[in-house]
Amino acid sequence: MQAGFVSSIIGVLTNFIIYWTFHPDYRTKIYNSINILGQSIVEDVFSSKFPYPVGYNMTIREQIESRGYVYEEHKIQTEDGYILTAFRVPCKKGENADSKTPIQMQHGLFDDGGSWFFNNETLDLSLQLVDQGYDVWSTNSRGTVYSNEHVNLTVNDKAYWDFSYHEMGKYDLPANLNYILNTTNQSQVVYFGHSQGTTQFFLGNSLTKDLSQYYKAFIGFAPVAHVSNSPSPLVKTLDLLEIPDLLLEYFWDLLYLPSIAPVAAPFLHFFPRTVWNFIQTLVGFDKVYHINLGTLPMMARNDVGGTSTKDLMHWIQNFRSGNFAQYDYGADQNMQIYGQKTPPNYDLASLKTTLAHVQILLVAGSDDALVASGDLKILQAALPDNTKTVAVDDYNHLDYMWSADVNSKVNSQVFQFLNSF
Repeated sequence: MQAGFVSSIIGVLTNFIIYWTFHPDYRTKIYNSINILGQSIVEDVFSSKFPYPVGYNMTIREQIESRGYVYEEHKIQTEDGYILTAFRVPCKKGENADSKTPIQMQHGLFDDGGSWFFNNETLDLSLQLVDQGYDVWSTNSRGTVYSNEHVNLTVNDKAYWDFSYHEMGKYDLPANLNYILNTTNQSQVVYFGHSQGTTQFFLGNSLTKDLSQYYKAFIGFAPVAHVSNSPSPLVKTLDLLEIPDLLLEYFWDLLYLPSIAPVAAPFLHFFPRTVWNFIQTLVGFDKVYHINLGTLPMMARNDVGGTSTKDLMHWIQNFRSGNFAQYDYGADQNMQIYGQKTPPNYDLASLKTTLAHVQILLVAGSDDALVASGDLKILQAALPDNTKTVAVDDYNHLDYMWSADVNSKVNSQVFQFLNSF
């Protein structure tokens, strides 16, 4: 392992030097990102610190119950043995939870189900939906701190981490759907997804065509399938340095992130601008801060979900190939698994018919570096013709949950859409 690791590092450095030398556009993006980060460090050092937010030390249960809502936790077992946790907020305390339309809210990559609850009491879309009479279920993907159980495996077993978003769409999506319908005695669900949460929906419905009859509507924030046009300098750097390849070979569970929360939270208190601008090298730079920087420490404590290294690798594979395809195991293993040397593409085109009866709203930000306009157009072409799209000016990939102006820029349009059918 040691010799192989050293050889890999040498290859990484060689790739970087070659690319840095011959690609001035990439070099300019890196220079600009470093300059912004440098300015942020200076500003963080010499600026007064934001106070820790109210509820900083609270759990998700404590946060929700302190606001006057009913909170439940549900365990959901998938066909392949993973045990998921869902946060349910059916109503306010003292209200009747019966006969409400269930809403499933599915978080994105590196997040968890808490991401829908840690902005502000008046800004969280999840609680506004409860106020409007919906039964809200926030589901946690496998591999997050809240969904880290299995009938036979533990997070210390390498086999536990043998999944990507493919398994989330194939197994987690139908398991959550069936459980919610059976528990609520309702016939359909409204699905909210963010980023990889939308990917699970597209993938799952392309693999299992009869799932779609159980969805009344789909709302996708930062909807993702293809990612080949991403302008993100951090994505390009991860690809260039072959970092996911190294992680997959030597550190298969490194992206299980909850262990960093005790360190990350106080660091975010002292350097919020620096951390947020580093994140923006991945998700896209806004012209102004939409996020409330003072809430970052609480998000770090409660919304650091994690995933498998294989999940990240799957995204990098699709970035490299330009396809929205199943996982690439290499030609020999692909022949054994798929019967062909290359991984098959997901049948996105089938969604135009499969989802024809589903009310669909896509919400995309103009500054989103992970949902490039070219990739969004490919997705739009695959969806039913009545799909609605809202373009949000100066929003990046994460602003939908964490911004201070999300009510006026996004949530109001979501409720207008929900009230239209």
